[in-house]
Amino acid sequence: MRDLWPDIFLDHAPAPLRPLARLALAPLFAQTGEAFRLARAVTGITTPFVEWGLRLAGRQPGPEDRAFAMGYPSREVDPGLLVEARAWWKATHGLDGHAGLTAIFTGSFGHQVDLDTVIAAARRLCGTGIRFVLCGSGENLERCRRRAAGLDNVILPGWVDAPRIQALMELAYVGLAPYYSRVDFLNSYPNKVLEYLSGGLPVLSAMEGLVGELLQENECGEVYGPGDSLSRLSVSLLSLRDAPERLHAMSLRARALFEARFDADRVYGEMATYLQTAARSQPRGMA
Repeated sequence: MRDLWPDIFLDHAPAPLRPLARLALAPLFAQTGEAFRLARAVTGITTPFVEWGLRLAGRQPGPEDRAFAMGYPSREVDPGLLVEARAWWKATHGLDGHAGLTAIFTGSFGHQVDLDTVIAAARRLCGTGIRFVLCGSGENLERCRRRAAGLDNVILPGWVDAPRIQALMELAYVGLAPYYSRVDFLNSYPNKVLEYLSGGLPVLSAMEGLVGELLQENECGEVYGPGDSLSRLSVSLLSLRDAPERLHAMSLRARALFEARFDADRVYGEMATYLQTAARSQPRGMA
């Protein structure tokens, strides 16, 4: 299970209309329930996802029901392209990693992320040596550009390719995960969080849930929401700017956590072994 389908469709319906939406989606709920009841085992990207599938299956966990994290690949970018990407950031946006603290977001500018709070924090932190690089495209990109107009500590380069993202993570100190607290996000690890960890970036998350627990238990990030997200994000960034040794230690822990739990080679190697074992133990006559 990678998505809580079709439950997540209900999140897009206004609360008063959700009973009607659920009724309209009844055939999809029936199909999903049947799929789980017929399944020999349930796997998912987190334990809550597996538990969700087991509830639909109407049974207790068994020995073959397991969670496997979404793995993220440790990409080896061509050294020549990486050199070009570093030069591009410096020439185009003046980024060289030597001054101030750079916080980044890379992803879709859609309804699932709260970039308004990030830009409001940037406005509050003008003149502090903290800058924000927000990369990506999507329906809210132009809105963000309007809100950030006149802010010299916000860079909005639009979509950038893999070498430039890799170079940017080398220049950055913090990764931002400004996701809204949707039930699927609260019970999973968004891909961008794993990307930041792969680059050794401490993560500042707007969510609690599994991501918040992960960051706090492993001391490689902080949660700035819900609540007064603007103040908490601003305070967190100022605190990290003023504690370079702490920031460096968090960076080392972020990379170690990635290698231990989220590296794609490790995760999918374990999953391949699981599937081979399950196939060998399949009862005779099962298709």
